[in-house]
Amino acid sequence: MRTIFITGASGCVGSYVVDALLRREDVQLHLLSRHPDKLPERWRSEPRVTVHLGTMETIETCKSILSQSEILIHIATAWGDGPDSFITNVEKTNEMISYLDPAIFSRMIYFSTASLLNKHHEIVAEAEYSGTAYIRSKYGCYRMLEASPIWNRVVTIFPTIILGGDSTHALTHVSQGFKEKLPYLNLIRWLNIDGAFHFIHAADIAQCIAAIAELKDPKSHYVLGQAALTVKAAIQTICRVYQKKIWFQWTIPLQGLLPLAGILGIKLSNWDRYCMTHPEMIYSVSNPETFGLKSAFPTAESAILAVRSS
Repeated sequence: MRTIFITGASGCVGSYVVDALLRREDVQLHLLSRHPDKLPERWRSEPRVTVHLGTMETIETCKSILSQSEILIHIATAWGDGPDSFITNVEKTNEMISYLDPAIFSRMIYFSTASLLNKHHEIVAEAEYSGTAYIRSKYGCYRMLEASPIWNRVVTIFPTIILGGDSTHALTHVSQGFKEKLPYLNLIRWLNIDGAFHFIHAADIAQCIAAIAELKDPKSHYVLGQAALTVKAAIQTICRVYQKKIWFQWTIPLQGLLPLAGILGIKLSNWDRYCMTHPEMIYSVSNPETFGLKSAFPTAESAILAVRSS
């Protein structure tokens, strides 16, 4: 049995990852959870799952099991703009990897964010200086791991925009925000921002992670996403799913949002401004097909329909 320690298992992506790994017979999963009683019954009654009460702030309580773990899948993250981002995302992550036994540990699958990358998959220095606390902490964690003795065993995951969630999996931040913004669809449908982006459903991320955990010689990093989608095509797809007609669309360059934000009194962070003036959101992406699998949600329409039904 392969011993796998997972942080962030109760979140949307984490819950899909646990389900994907449990389809294999040779794994023993150890889940770090703040609220074990809120985990699905299908996990709590599964003999191959052990739940450890705690958070990244109390990661020292898992020192023993970490020292016995062959694979560490680190999904947990602090999203806020306060000091907790650095404590959780950098300091406690560094502490956690110090408990791994080099003689047993073989791989760490670490979740970062594609927001740190330019189109050449290079980490942008601006993330350290202009980023939000969350972005700066993810930058700091990547640099910390890069300098650590386990760096050659780290596989960094850079997800693009993540959709997902249903009756048995929590919604991602994007899916939750998407549903909250639906009342504005009557206005948004007339607009088109001149840009493009990638998305991926959490169920397809989970397929990729399960595959990477089994690879003998994985790449050092993967940017996970489906084929690039223009903003115009995305808005048209959303309107088609929600049966909203579009008669015309007013195209606004991404940089054009800067003066518009000023007119509307919208306060932008330095990172917002950087992203608007450096719209490098197209990457060489990986998805389940990369690993010889089939995406559960390969198109924007299929992913949006899933969000609608959640």
